[in-house]
Amino acid sequence: MKLKDARIRKGLTQLEVSQRLGVSLITVQRWEYYETKTKQYQRMMLSVLYELPIETIEWESKNV
Repeated sequence: MKLKDARIRKGLTQLEVSQRLGVSLITVQRWEYYETKTKQYQRMMLSVLYELPIETIEWESKNV
């Protein structure tokens, strides 16, 4: 599942995600557009926030 889809499924805005994780809004946007990679601890926090197993989230774009 794409990061954006996981966020929407949980009913959160990008701003809410950024506030809950203590990162900037632009950081969340860059993650969702695969402009920057998430670190392992960020992946763990996102999977907890989205209530999804870490391996079910697409962390990199498949359009390479």
